[in-house]
Amino acid sequence: MITTLYEPFRHWSDGGSVYILSDLHFSDSDCKLMNPNWITPEEQLDIINGMVGKGDTFVCLGDVGDPKFVPMIKARKKILVLRNHDARGAYKDLFSEVYAGPLFISDKILLSHEPVYGLPWCLNIHGHDHNNMEAYIDGCKHINLAANVCGYTPINLRKMDEYNEDGYQVVQDYIDSLDEKQRKIFDSEINRNKGNIYCGDIIAKYEVAFPIWAFIEIVPFGRLVAFYGFCADRFSDKSMKDTFYRLLTCKEIRNASAHSNCILNNLKAKTAAHSTNAAVTSELMKIKGMNTNFRKNRMSNARIQQVVTLLYTHKDMVESEGIKRSESEDLKKIMERVDKNYDYYNTNPMIKGTFDFLKLVVDSWFKSE
Repeated sequence: MITTLYEPFRHWSDGGSVYILSDLHFSDSDCKLMNPNWITPEEQLDIINGMVGKGDTFVCLGDVGDPKFVPMIKARKKILVLRNHDARGAYKDLFSEVYAGPLFISDKILLSHEPVYGLPWCLNIHGHDHNNMEAYIDGCKHINLAANVCGYTPINLRKMDEYNEDGYQVVQDYIDSLDEKQRKIFDSEINRNKGNIYCGDIIAKYEVAFPIWAFIEIVPFGRLVAFYGFCADRFSDKSMKDTFYRLLTCKEIRNASAHSNCILNNLKAKTAAHSTNAAVTSELMKIKGMNTNFRKNRMSNARIQQVVTLLYTHKDMVESEGIKRSESEDLKKIMERVDKNYDYYNTNPMIKGTFDFLKLVVDSWFKSE
């Protein structure tokens, strides 16, 4: 239970977690106008239910959309803070509790649909700002959870309460942790992107103090991974730390691909600089027909280790069923291309063995429907 919540709201966290998200806009026709990449209600539900369990509480900060999708959210309790597109009568039987306006749930946490100003001593968790471009006043702490802004992913209130995070301090603490050399590199990364048409406006708006939702949009992938590792240490989160190490491996092949390097130019065993991540090994061991020696031999190659770690990380982290399905189809096409001239490799057991190994992994982890 989150004891810092006011007494009427403590039952939200009784026996589970509290997750918050805003602006679901299920099946709203204007979603594509706000964001052409707006995902479907089914994809949103996949992400929400991938995090929110049957014993948890789900809080929506308004603009729900089509009511028929609300019962598909798994949560034990569903809470709604109403706003402009919500008709109270349409949702009264679908939510455990419905509130008509901004709601203080603790001394320093205010839930609302639209951002609230003039309260610098509290954290305002809200939605409404689909472009993440509200002119937030200095000193006011805000977390914008409009679905398309936060990747359609609800936040866990318990972690925010435990670590008293407001989205700004964690970024500043990370920047302050950099040594002189790393700070110069970081500053050059930011300066280089000031003229970038995709993120220059974000830098101009937040340069004095970056919130986390802006920070992750303006830094390169390597910096994002380093920041993720910093957060894993900050929260003493072993699962995050494990993911961080896998992301470091993914970064290697990501950089190689970005520079059009030849990925499969050396398939010899025992070229990997470190052991394969335990979670990846465990998942490989579950594959039917995966011989232990075959697995160890192939995964001792640095390139194959990176490719397979990337495949596992995608399988582990991607929530959208639509994206999973699309990527599975693309991987199947690649393996079909390999099979097209399979006889070319009959005299080269190293190449043949590598392709056989990758085919086993892809067929097991990325099944076509």
